[in-house]
Amino acid sequence: EAQPPPPDAPRLTPANVPIGRDLRARSVSVSRAESEAFCLDKLAEGDPPFSGPRARLHPAWLASQPIFLLHHSFRYGPAIHTASRIQQLAPAFADQTITVAGRCVDAFERNGNHYIVNDVLMLDSVRTPIAHIRHTAIYQMKERATK
Repeated sequence: EAQPPPPDAPRLTPANVPIGRDLRARSVSVSRAESEAFCLDKLAEGDPPFSGPRARLHPAWLASQPIFLLHHSFRYGPAIHTASRIQQLAPAFADQTITVAGRCVDAFERNGNHYIVNDVLMLDSVRTPIAHIRHTAIYQMKERATK
């Protein structure tokens, strides 16, 4: 079930990465106008099936949601997306509220950068699973020497 963000979200650090724990689920209302604007502004895509009365949510919009899920539970940044594995489970349409839920499944350090891996499930407004995404990002970058 979706929850509001915590009033004072903790800073995400290697010491408190929530491996094996659920992230705070969030709900995202996305109108047809917002969905179509995303497609036009970000992707220069204005054709069906991503426009019109039964506009589908673009897979790129779905793929963008896991980073917002992590920000819904923790403070951190800047971050770098490094990988996504996406399984589309059902058509996803605009003009509804999407629930984005997930669990942290791994964290690791490579070359001084700290990574987090989250499994994310997206549900439409009638709770039908629409996408499963395994999302990997650098949430804390290696300190760089300054001159």
